Order: sequence, then C-alpha cells, then structure tokens
Amino acid sequence: MTEKTWRRVTGWAGVLLGLLALVLLLDRLGWLIDPVLATVTPFVIAFIIALILNPLITRLEQRGTRRLFSVGLTSLLFLVLFAGAVLLLVPRLIEQGTDLARNMPTYAKEAEESANALLNRAKPLLERANLPTTLPGFADRFPQQIRGFSASAISAVSGFLMNAASRLTWLFVVPLVTIWLLMNWNAQSDKFSRLLPDEHRDRILHVLGAVGTVLNSYVRGIFVLAILYGAFTAFILGVFFRMPYALVLGLVAGLVSPIPYIGSIVILISTGVVAFATNPSLGYVLAVLAAMVVQNNVLFDNVIAPRVLGGSVGLSLPWSLFALMLGGSLFGIAGMILAVPVGATINVLLMELVPKLREQTPEQPNESEAPPPTRQRRRSTTPRKPKEEQ
Repeated sequence: MTEKTWRRVTGWAGVLLGLLALVLLLDRLGWLIDPVLATVTPFVIAFIIALILNPLITRLEQRGTRRLFSVGLTSLLFLVLFAGAVLLLVPRLIEQGTDLARNMPTYAKEAEESANALLNRAKPLLERANLPTTLPGFADRFPQQIRGFSASAISAVSGFLMNAASRLTWLFVVPLVTIWLLMNWNAQSDKFSRLLPDEHRDRILHVLGAVGTVLNSYVRGIFVLAILYGAFTAFILGVFFRMPYALVLGLVAGLVSPIPYIGSIVILISTGVVAFATNPSLGYVLAVLAAMVVQNNVLFDNVIAPRVLGGSVGLSLPWSLFALMLGGSLFGIAGMILAVPVGATINVLLMELVPKLREQTPEQPNESEAPPPTRQRRRSTTPRKPKEEQ
C-alpha cells in the first residue's frame, strides 16, 4: 500500500469515526438538544425566508432601487398576499372544520354500520379463522390493543395542538428577524467574510455559494410544490368527487407534502378515511384513492416536481432514503423534513472538496458490443520489380 493510498484510507476512516462520535454525542445530549432546537428553529426559518427573498431584493437593487425600499416593498407584498389568503381561506377552513367536528358522531355511526356490513359479508371466512364478526366483538376480543391505539392517537393529537399553540410567538419572531436579515444582508456577509482566513477565503466563499444555491432552489421549489399540491388536492376532491371537506384536506396535503415519501402516505390515509366517513361506498373510496395515487405518483413525481425542482438536490434514491431514516431516527418529523436539504448540502461539500467525485468514469464497452476487427490488406510476399530507368 502506497503512502497516498494509506493517507486516503486513514482520512476516510477518521471521517467515519467522527460521524459516529457525533451521533453518539447527540444521543447523549438529547436533554440539551431539544430545547436548543426549539429555540433556534424560528431563527432558521427566518434565515431560509431571507435566503429565498434576497435574490429578488438584489435584482431590485441592481435596477437602482434602494435596499430599504426594496425590503419594505417585498415585505408589504408578502403581507398583502398572506392577509388575502387568510381572509379568503380561514373562514372557509373554520366552517369546514366545525362542520366536520359536529358531524363526526354521525360519520362514526355510519362507518360502524358499513364496517359491520362488510364483516357480515366475510362472516364464513371470519368464523373459520375464529375471529369476531362485528365491531363490538373485536372490541371485546382485543380491548387492550384498541385502548392502547386510542390513547396513542389522542396523545399524538393533543401533543400536536399543544406544540402548535406554543409556537404562536413565531408569528412575531420570524417576520422581524427576516426583515432585519434582509436589511443587513450585505453588511453581515462582509463581516462573515472578514472572519475567514485570507488564504482560504475565496474557496470557502465559493463552497458556501454553491451550498446556498442548492438550498435556495430546493426551498423555493418545495414551497411552490406545497402550494400546487394543496391546490390540486382541494380541486380534485371538491370538483370531481364533491367531497365536503376538500379545502381542509388540501391544506393538510400542502402541509405534509414537504415530507418525502411519508407525506404521500399521510395524504392517502387522510383522504381515504374522510371519503369513507362521508360516503361509505367501496367504489367511491377506491376512486378517491386511485385519483390521489395518480396525482402523487404520475402527475407530481413525473411531471411537475422535476420541472419545479429541476434536479437541484442531486441525491440518488438510496441516499435520500438513508438521509430520511437517519433524520427521522435522530430528530423525528423535523429531521425528516430537513434530511434531504442537509444531505444535499453534504453532497455539495463533498463535490467541492473532492473534485474527483465529479469525474465520471468512461463506460467500458461490452465484448458483445465491441467493434469488429478491421481487415488488414494482405501484403504479397513477392518482391516488387524495380522501375526501369529511363
């Protein structure tokens, strides 16, 4: 083993050991990480919003508009759009939410009757398997499992509501920090660049610029996709299927769509449950689920998402799944949401720091596809006669 190869092996071994030590340290410091993450999260959200809006303000500056006026105009436009969306959607959402809560006992009774009818159809098969043939029978047979599932579902919903109520201060913190960052973006960038060592300043700024470009395009694409996802879901469920709570389901779809792979499953389950509760018909529920599958896997995954995101992340499917599993195991839902952009950042850093990773190895031709050997002209063995001298 040469010295260069040995250094490379020891370097990668050191990186792996460092990552393992970091994971173990995060596991040990869970009591400290949770409150730190809860405090830092609104500031991270404000930084991401400022990162998205800064190119627009820079373009306005290049056209001669002062930065203070550009920030004020952009903030005013954002507030007008947000207020218009709130005034148009919130009353309708409240109406549909209260109607759903009021009719929930009726829907539960109808769902129980439909489930009992379905179990009655499968009565011979259930009796052969020594299983109950009615819902009360299942409740009597498996009381602990049902009680545990109900308690976990209630605790999950109550925990979500408590977390949402505790984050009301973000409505004031995030806009203020975002406006401050936009107004002082250039000054803070200059201060940060002065902290870097002179011999590595250009390279570090180049790497950070590449990371910022990837994150900016990814976050903007995810934001646009979430809006389109919610709008398409509400339109399809409300117009084609006449579902009474299409707007609420569209809002849920837009909120969970940034979670890769898991968001689609949540949307399918929520739409299927509401469809069965409002119209307990097997054909109707299957049609709704088929429409959601076509929307998720055909329309968005193959047509809209590639055009909006444009392959800006650069992560393959195995690495995306690995990032999702690692982020979910460490930080839960927030870790799953941030897993893909963090993985893309690590990918950009590796590509910039190790340029050989960007080089593509030339494909070796297969033996079956090898070009046929060229025929060589057979040279005659008889010597040529010399030309007669004139």
